[in-house]
Amino acid sequence: MARSLSTVSMTIKQEKQEGILQVRKALIHVLSSLERTFSREACHPPRNRRELCVNQPIDARLPLALPQFAPLSETFFLHLFREEASTLRAEVASPTKEFQAKWRQFVGRFQQARESMLALTRPVVEARELTITWFRETVSMQLERKRPRTSTERALLSWQTIQRWRMNHVLLPQEPKLLDPERALAILIACAMDPREREFTPPFIDPGEPPYYCYAKASSSAPIVACPMPVPQEGPRATLYYTPFQAAYWNDPCWYPIPGGSFGCFRWGGAKMVGERIRWTWTKKDLEVWDRDLCDPNTGGLLSETGWGNFLGEEELHMFAHGVLRREAYRWLNHASLLLYVPPCISLDFLSTSDEQSPAR
Repeated sequence: MARSLSTVSMTIKQEKQEGILQVRKALIHVLSSLERTFSREACHPPRNRRELCVNQPIDARLPLALPQFAPLSETFFLHLFREEASTLRAEVASPTKEFQAKWRQFVGRFQQARESMLALTRPVVEARELTITWFRETVSMQLERKRPRTSTERALLSWQTIQRWRMNHVLLPQEPKLLDPERALAILIACAMDPREREFTPPFIDPGEPPYYCYAKASSSAPIVACPMPVPQEGPRATLYYTPFQAAYWNDPCWYPIPGGSFGCFRWGGAKMVGERIRWTWTKKDLEVWDRDLCDPNTGGLLSETGWGNFLGEEELHMFAHGVLRREAYRWLNHASLLLYVPPCISLDFLSTSDEQSPAR
């Protein structure tokens, strides 16, 4: 009897070890597809870019451009672009060469300002020293660069201006002695890129307006949409979010910065913090949304019910989710630069993965 129990125990142990081995093989499949995705997409540019001028109403086009200008809110963006929303949407509907040139110039100035102001602000935010005094002095330094001044003249941001920004929800507090870092950075970007010495911020921002927008994609074949920040806490776990804003984790630590420092941040809808680590809270059904071949018994999927799907625990699902995130992130980023230098009437659906084009299938 003892020998029989020992044999059964050994058999179960061997089956578990073999199951874990198969799960690891499946994980390697996901991670190796990251490299194939990156190399193939680099060699084959998207083939089905098209304009939305016929397919969508005008109001649906402009929001697709807004996530590229994070952390600017829509009101901030329109103020700096110096266009009314209705006028800009009309121009987007039928972009002229003059409009496209203006768009490219604006994008160039914005990118340069965001990069330089982020480098200036990041160490202060991470040291928890973003005080009103530091902010006032830094804005004053940017004002002094706008035009030559005499040795006795100095452009100093007044306390009255700061108080007005606070009352009109342009400048936001985060804690009693600290400022909201995203809105403070938005003001610094505006000051750096706008030639005006005054009125480089909007006079008023609706407190209910989203602070900025990110991109969202619900599955490998779903369209990309603009999503207001912060992302919904009770939304689908398998929705992929992306922002080119490199410090999205300031106000939400579940944003994962892509290694390299300048590519932006990604996250899944299902996420939580365990200590200082991000954990993706996926289920097997969430994995099927992005890599159904692994879970399809008809194709001999390694993680199907007839395979080794029953060995998936919380840790394995987290690893799969992270592997898929990195794979999709590099695929996305390979085309992200295209979005900056075209008018916002260009569709983003060329980033959707079809069965024909997906290198992971």
